[in-house]
Amino acid sequence: MSFLDTMLDLTDAFVSGYNAVTGMGPQGYPLIGRGSDEERGRIERLCRELGWGVDGREGGAILLRFNHAELGPRDVRVMSGDECLALFLVYSHALPPADNVTEEVVGYLLHQNVTAAPGCWFADVLQDGRAIFGLRYDALGAALDPPTLKFICEKMVAEVLSFDAWMKAEGLLA
Repeated sequence: MSFLDTMLDLTDAFVSGYNAVTGMGPQGYPLIGRGSDEERGRIERLCRELGWGVDGREGGAILLRFNHAELGPRDVRVMSGDECLALFLVYSHALPPADNVTEEVVGYLLHQNVTAAPGCWFADVLQDGRAIFGLRYDALGAALDPPTLKFICEKMVAEVLSFDAWMKAEGLLA
């Protein structure tokens, strides 16, 4: 067995375990963690201080919706992994067949993982064979204040919108 085969096996095991633990949310989006009431209360308080409303809930996540005139709304899912972490997750609207994901798409995401802040891109394959792309950021929950929450959400949405615009130009987003 080659080193690459071993790494792929480890990655498959991690993804399988991750999906088994976290489950899948509406529309096949993976969920990450279940937020505690205390953590949701902290995020809701920060949102109120910013003058933001909570736009919805999904599992243990709070949804904050950011609208874009051309590419549509993007939801920032905010949840807690434990008492210390707040998890931020924004999904791309690009859901191409996994077989259509090119080396250029993978290269784009890898490059953005080095240059984009905050967050780290990930990709997965849904049960129906479509690829899903998301941007995730883990923050110390106790260290969040309103300006930091605003910065994280707006930067992540801007990054995902930039990816979606690029995917649209590549013909991979309708």
